[in-house]
Amino acid sequence: MTLLHQSSTWLPLLTLAAAPAALGQLLPILFGYRPGPVGRLGCVVSLALSLLALTTGAPAWLAPLAAWLCLPFLLAATLTCGVALFDRHPRAVPAAIAIASIAATALTLPFVNGASPAYAAAVALSALLAAALIPTPAVAAVLAGSADVRLPAAPANHTRRARSLPRKLVRTGDVHFLPLYHLLRLSTLAREGMDHSGSYRFADHIYANRPAGRFGIGALLDRALLRLPATRAFHQRYREAAATLADVARRSPARPARVLAVPCGIPRDLAAALEDLRRAGDSPSIEYHGLDLDPDVLRAAADFVAHLGVPFHFHRGDALDPTAYAPLGQFDLVISTGLGEFLPDDDLARLYANAHAALAPGGVFFTSATAHDPRSDALLARFELVTRYRTPAQIAALLAPLPWARVDLVPHPSGLQTFVRAVR
Repeated sequence: MTLLHQSSTWLPLLTLAAAPAALGQLLPILFGYRPGPVGRLGCVVSLALSLLALTTGAPAWLAPLAAWLCLPFLLAATLTCGVALFDRHPRAVPAAIAIASIAATALTLPFVNGASPAYAAAVALSALLAAALIPTPAVAAVLAGSADVRLPAAPANHTRRARSLPRKLVRTGDVHFLPLYHLLRLSTLAREGMDHSGSYRFADHIYANRPAGRFGIGALLDRALLRLPATRAFHQRYREAAATLADVARRSPARPARVLAVPCGIPRDLAAALEDLRRAGDSPSIEYHGLDLDPDVLRAAADFVAHLGVPFHFHRGDALDPTAYAPLGQFDLVISTGLGEFLPDDDLARLYANAHAALAPGGVFFTSATAHDPRSDALLARFELVTRYRTPAQIAALLAPLPWARVDLVPHPSGLQTFVRAVR
């Protein structure tokens, strides 16, 4: 006798057929979250199971198949309900009862005959109905009022805003990215990027190009990330900055070349330039200045430069504030990389104007811009590594209002970075 003809299994079978759509699509909607691809897949699975039941007479193998297909949606629903409980959502408790009931049905139906699974399924349907009908006034206010949703204001280059990326992935319907998120956190580069976006440590890790991570596999992941085209182009910008610094130093034999890095980060470009100069037998002198808002960056930069054998001065100040530059005098070279990718056009134009004003006549401004890569951007956006992408034409337009003697824009072979040298 088929399951379809056993009245005690009608309700469990229909519940399991509907469960993927209910768990993947309906449940996030009840909480005000995005269902995402998991919800769409759940609808497809439920439709397929229902058609199988109608067209095949619901053979004995259909119930175990439905039960197994429910399991990943049960896991996703459990995560969704957990986040809803954290958000103090009024529908979370009845939804949790529904999930538990559907789980009991999915786990017992393949092995138990009789009324027990039917009762579990009936409870599940009742709980889902209750969750859907419970009035939820000011649901948006409940979500917005959760202390978890946003971080306090952060520096412009720290684009991370969600307190918890896993909870954010659930709310935005990207629950399927959770395994990748936890895997990538084994990599030092990915973990720093997720936790602190465009921090100086993130950039310095790429410049140093030394894989590191947890449990062995993290270092392997890190090595793979450092070999990506976008990362290699990112790495090249510090080499280009070092080459420009060495060239400016060679053209200033009579006095120390005055160099300003804003924001300064860890001055690996200075170390690379000095190494290139010494390898070539040149001995020009350099007076190095760094400007940054973060005192931790200034301390780390000073520790790094201390053994390089050049005079250095570090200043705390805002790169967008013209008064921060005035006491420093004029420079033969101003280097600014890493900040422009996080600034809107108005602020970036202000940074360019400040750099121009800080240059002596004939001085060089070196900067860079990142181009859009749809493949990597889709992933980075999920983890809130948000970058402002610009083409060479857009950079040229932002530089154009300033009276430069010459502007050279050189794209990286990958097309993912543009290196800019502008002469005052």
